[in-house]
Amino acid sequence: MSYIYFSQLLSANLISQICIPSTKTGNELYIWNDGYPNNSSDCATSSGCACSISASKSSTIEIELLDLRLSQSGGTCSQRLVISEGGTETSIDCGQQNDFSLTSVYSSQSDSLTVRFDNTVSGQYGHFWILLRGNFIVKSAKNSLLV
Repeated sequence: MSYIYFSQLLSANLISQICIPSTKTGNELYIWNDGYPNNSSDCATSSGCACSISASKSSTIEIELLDLRLSQSGGTCSQRLVISEGGTETSIDCGQQNDFSLTSVYSSQSDSLTVRFDNTVSGQYGHFWILLRGNFIVKSAKNSLLV
């Protein structure tokens, strides 16, 4: 698939795996599940992983889905991405699977937010790859939020 080829062309300093601590800077950055394009890790190791995103003052942050294939069984979504900004949470869940079609899902109202991966499924299931646009710093930390 072409998305796999494209992901291999990206520089590692543009990509943050949500559960591996790192700091990235740039105008376009990517966050994906650990091991992408493989399935996400088991919930015991991946649930609660988060990235904090801080843009330059008076800037906004745009979030777009490149690939969202979350785990769903019997009509119940077992995974979601949660965007937290200023005390408000917005969920990106199974209802927003995008079949590799670039999809805009969030425009920030401020210059900072957090993206968290919630995962309640046992086993390795689900994929996500998101694009962040703005002028910012992304910090990821396993099972904790960085500010």
